[in-house]
Amino acid sequence: HSDGVRKQDVRHLHEVFEVPLGGDDIVWQVLDTGKPIVLDGSMETHSKDAGSVDRGSILDELNTKSLLCVPLRARERTLGAVLLGSSQEHRYGAPETVLAQDLARRAALAVDNALLYQAAQEEIDRRKISEIKLDKGRRDIEDLNERLRRAMVETHHRVKNNLQVIAALIDMHTNSQDHEGLHNVLPSLAAYVRTMAAVHDILTEESKESVGDRYVSGRLILTKLVELLQETSVSRKIVPVLKNVSLTPRQCTSLALLANELIANSLKHGDGDIYIRFSKNGDSAFLAVTDSGTGFPTDFNASQAGNTGIELVKSLVEWDLSGTITFENTQPTGAIVSVTFPLETLAEDPMATDEELLQTV
Repeated sequence: HSDGVRKQDVRHLHEVFEVPLGGDDIVWQVLDTGKPIVLDGSMETHSKDAGSVDRGSILDELNTKSLLCVPLRARERTLGAVLLGSSQEHRYGAPETVLAQDLARRAALAVDNALLYQAAQEEIDRRKISEIKLDKGRRDIEDLNERLRRAMVETHHRVKNNLQVIAALIDMHTNSQDHEGLHNVLPSLAAYVRTMAAVHDILTEESKESVGDRYVSGRLILTKLVELLQETSVSRKIVPVLKNVSLTPRQCTSLALLANELIANSLKHGDGDIYIRFSKNGDSAFLAVTDSGTGFPTDFNASQAGNTGIELVKSLVEWDLSGTITFENTQPTGAIVSVTFPLETLAEDPMATDEELLQTV
């Protein structure tokens, strides 16, 4: 407005300005037809065509005597409209219409260019994201191939280690001073083989869903082990009390062999039900096997015991799991072997969003 006092009224008009769909509203007609319109007449006409009482009232206060509305057109489409009002006695006519149309044409060109630029930028961003995702897809495939290769190497290594463990167990029994005959040793070796086969079966099943480095449920491993041992020990009940603890494949194999040996010792030397407990304590895992037998002798010393099973248990705990082990008697009767070992961690791959992908460009 040419009058500074009236600028606030014009600003208010802009805030309450609405274009009703259809009807005789001047702006709607221009948007609908794409042709300029000049309105002249009484304030009632202005208020009626204004589309709302507030808008009409403000036009009245501005002493609007003539209205001119021209379309904003670019590339044969209407983008909007420009509405001009005059409080002069002179009414809008052809010269003002031509001038307003030229102004609207320039404004429409600027708006259209801005829209084209925005669309172009969005398309560039979409292509950048697509290219980044394609590149990431290629890298993911390469990474998957590498992880598959590592998984195959790991599987072969695990099988080789398991065979070496079996060979070492045979050597331990062969070199033992307690010669009970092969018929007593073979069942133990068969149990070791079944235990390793069960662990390997679980790892293979999990590898179908996740290739490469992954965690495995310690509870799942021990549950499977208890089921196998229970099948051959129908006269004694093995009671699992297991929490879900995530372990690495290497730890799972050692844990299964350890639990197998502890339960086998309880079946051989103890009485009553056998309880196997497994849980997590901070960054460590805790395993305990309890029976109701006569317990350990009062002068029992694990470091000096020449028993093959004790040597195997100590080796698994101290060397394979980097843990500690205690041998204690319970009241009134029975024995408990407790093992604590640190949990290992594996790295995980984060997922990036589209915005983060763009920021890398």
